[in-house]
This record gives sequence, C-alpha cells and structure tokens, in this order.
Amino acid sequence: MYKKMSSLAGKTAIVTGAGQGIGKAIAECYAEFGAKVVLVDIQPGPLKQAEKEIGKAGGSVLALQKDVRKQADVDAIMAGAVKKFGSIDVLVNNVGWTKRKLFMDMTDAEWIEAIDVNLVQAMRCTRGAAKIMMEKKTKGSIINVTTIEGFRAAPGFAPYAAAKAGLTNFTKTLALELSPWGIRVNAIAPDATVTPRILEMRPDWAKSSKPPHIPMGRRGQPEDHAGAALYLASDMSSWVTGETIHVGGGTYAASGWRLTASGHWSTDGINAQVYSGKPFEQEKSL
Repeated sequence: MYKKMSSLAGKTAIVTGAGQGIGKAIAECYAEFGAKVVLVDIQPGPLKQAEKEIGKAGGSVLALQKDVRKQADVDAIMAGAVKKFGSIDVLVNNVGWTKRKLFMDMTDAEWIEAIDVNLVQAMRCTRGAAKIMMEKKTKGSIINVTTIEGFRAAPGFAPYAAAKAGLTNFTKTLALELSPWGIRVNAIAPDATVTPRILEMRPDWAKSSKPPHIPMGRRGQPEDHAGAALYLASDMSSWVTGETIHVGGGTYAASGWRLTASGHWSTDGINAQVYSGKPFEQEKSL
C-alpha cells in the first residue's frame, strides 16, 4: 500500500528553477517515481542539460525556457503543461535568488526585484496552476521552496528574508483557501545547501567541512531536499497541508546553538556546560 502511495505515476509536475540545484534534484526524483515533469528555467544551458539527463534516464519531460516574473510566460508554462501532458497535479515553486547587501545600501529597485523573484512569482505560478487544478477537479499539491531565513533574522539579506517569510505565510493561507478543492499547499525550508548559485557567493563551500552550527555535521546537497518534495507531492502526505518541512541538518532546531570543540552544545560557541549526550568529564580545555 505504502509503495503505491509514494508513486507519482500518472501525475504531471511543474518544477520552476529546475535547471540546476534543488529544483533539478526534485525534478529528477519526481521522474524516477513516475511523474511527467515540466522543467522551467530562465537559463537555456542548464535547462537543456537537465532535460537531456532526465530523458536519458527514461523520464517523460518537457523543458520550457521561461521567466516566471512575467505573467505571459507563466500562462505559457501552464498551457504548455496541459497541452503536453493533459493536467497539472504538482507545482513546485522553487525559483529564488538573493545577494548579500545591507538594507541601508539597497535601492528601491533592488528591494522590489528581490520581492518579485522570491514571492510575487510564486503567487503567479500558484494562481495559474490552482486554476487548472480546480477546473479539472484535480486534488493537487503545491510546494513552495522557502528558506530558514524566513524564520530567523538574516543580516545582509533583508528583502530575501522578508519575501520568504511572506512565502511561508502565503503557504499557510493558501492551504486554507484551496482546501475545499482538495488542493494541498506546503513548503520546504532549506538551509546551507551547496548549489551552483550558492557557490558563486561562497566558493569556500565547495571544500568539505564540518560547520559547528549544523547538528548533522555537514552542509546539504540538492538531493537532500528531494525526499521531502516527494513526500509532499505524493499520497503519503494526503492529510498534510499548510506545513513547512525544515530540511537543514537541524539548524532550525539549533537556533543559535553551536557544537564546541569539546563536543558539547553552547550558545556562546566556546565551552558552556550544556548536556549533549556526552559525559561532561570528557570536557577539554580550548
């Protein structure tokens, strides 16, 4: 029974920002579990490569080079998915972007751009997909990829954090508004994931390390998010809506606690005596 519930056979899934990173990993997972996938990305190179790889693996795939910030492109995405595969069962709003800049140094245009690409575009795509789900009486699943920064302070990333916080509440609100149609709306909140875009800002992340603020002891990889996305898209989560799954190696739970060199958890990151499961007599001087 549970194997059947996890299957996406017969379902059509749209994944935005699917050319690389988390979006690509989710699309690959969906195809492997039987879904017909619609890949959406603004970058032609990564998009074509993702299409090639999924197709070579035997997946049913449609690649659309579109800009989700444009309503006409969003309309074309929805129409293209229906024309090719007949329906829309799953939408993953994965597109997102940020850059490090202090609030007082930002222009109005930069702020508005960040809100548009991290929040408004998800509204456009959700509206388009939900309309089709309603018309076809599809009990669909909409999944928003938010971030841990939408739940905590994020110095240097104010508009990004604000937009993602908005996306989190949008998820909850739409879960209620769309529930009468059997459409579920949930979110995934990643943290510290090594993607091509992140490596442009943090090339040091390419090196293996054990960050003290991540309880699981490593940074995430795109495929770490695919399981949560599969669960939310499949019938395994048929009674789950309005929720956010944090996929960040425990960073959301840690909330500022850091693992010291002595193996204990501390809020000052040095040597506080806080129980971690290790006997305190193992405490070492730093």
